[in-house]
Amino acid sequence: MSNKWKDRLLSSSIPLEYEVGRILKEENYYVDFDFTYQRLDDKEEKEFSIDLSAMGFSPFNDSNKCDLEIELLIECKYRNPDVKWAFLPNLLHDDEIESGGRRIIHFIDEFSEFRLNNTWDKSFKIKDISNKGVEINISNGEVHDTGIHHGVSQLIFAMPVVLARMIGNSLENSLEDVQPYAYCPLLVTTADLKILNKDFSIEAVKSAETLENISRDVPFLIFRTDLYPSFEKHCKNLFKDFPEEDTVERFEYYNDL
Repeated sequence: MSNKWKDRLLSSSIPLEYEVGRILKEENYYVDFDFTYQRLDDKEEKEFSIDLSAMGFSPFNDSNKCDLEIELLIECKYRNPDVKWAFLPNLLHDDEIESGGRRIIHFIDEFSEFRLNNTWDKSFKIKDISNKGVEINISNGEVHDTGIHHGVSQLIFAMPVVLARMIGNSLENSLEDVQPYAYCPLLVTTADLKILNKDFSIEAVKSAETLENISRDVPFLIFRTDLYPSFEKHCKNLFKDFPEEDTVERFEYYNDL
């Protein structure tokens, strides 16, 4: 009997999605699969989705208290063991990093009378940053960035949908009833993550015997990317019914993406 069904089931990322969801549930998150949203494609609205969304309320060990609402947006990419994701080393200037380059969670307390202290932001700093990556299959030699690009794109366009909903809910309630909230996009993969060496070059690739000669393993990293040309139109469409002054201010949250 053929085992192709196993490979295809794994490649669908459904087992990975379930494992991620199960872990989040154990951490007291409320998990939903297939978070869908509308997005303008040229002049027509089309439906897109990400694999998982998870809502949590801090502190997680006290169901009668809520200091912060946290929503995770998660896209899952299963890859076989021969596939590695290799990312260029950080080329950001120090001032770019200081302006939010290491931020992975976006905190918002402007619509609440409660203020978050700096310990939240400082608790989630990640050392490695990149703004370009590729998939490398060391078995068949394929190299491309399709999966990374697709996952990042889905998450980027989903974030303002969540932000619009959060702000809308806040505006419908009084300040004393609104808690600060946060959202975080996560691209999860089974592929080994690698940061290419700082002396990465054409000659380095030519002389390398293995990928390990020109890279190092990392457990996770921050991926930064320029906004897509259609992103501003997408945001304006989402916020078109909001008060104009609020709409303009909300765009400032995307300067660090």
